[in-house]
Amino acid sequence: MAWSKEHKAETRKAILKSAAELFLKHGYDHVGINDVMKHANLTRGAFYHHFSSKSDLYAHAIKAQALSMVDFLNPNAPGSPPFSTLIEHYLCQEHKDGMTINCPLAYLVSDINQRDAQVRSTYTQLFKGFTGYLEERLEQSDQPLDKQHLQQESLMRAVMMIGGLSLARALDDESLSHQVLEACQANLKARDLG
Repeated sequence: MAWSKEHKAETRKAILKSAAELFLKHGYDHVGINDVMKHANLTRGAFYHHFSSKSDLYAHAIKAQALSMVDFLNPNAPGSPPFSTLIEHYLCQEHKDGMTINCPLAYLVSDINQRDAQVRSTYTQLFKGFTGYLEERLEQSDQPLDKQHLQQESLMRAVMMIGGLSLARALDDESLSHQVLEACQANLKARDLG
């Protein structure tokens, strides 16, 4: 008996959710296909109906995780908070500790450079999407910038957010980690995105 399209879509979604959670927590090298499928309460055989390899799964999982953040980042969503609030939520202790949005750009930055072209291309597209989002926020601000400065500002802000969170996660000195998050927040807020 063939599975319905809805069942296949739900199975794929479960695999992606499981993979994203495990990859974000343990990194690529410490997660196997069996781990992902067991975590998703599925058999290994179901994996190959959706993905060609572990690397293919990794690329799709980080993209799915990033897309799950769209509502969090959407400046046009009803009730969307000001950018200063987004900065606070992104560069906070809870995000650093994996208790909130779990951004793959920050969580996997040191893992990506060891992966294949498909994974690196996916990560690059996600980074471009994030900087594009920041450009949109800048365009909506009261401080209009020309295209070159707009791109430079969005890149700087993305690097400070992603890099700040990544560095804070890497440090084993909690006080210093907290100071890194606070310094990045303060600098970004001082730039006043509006």
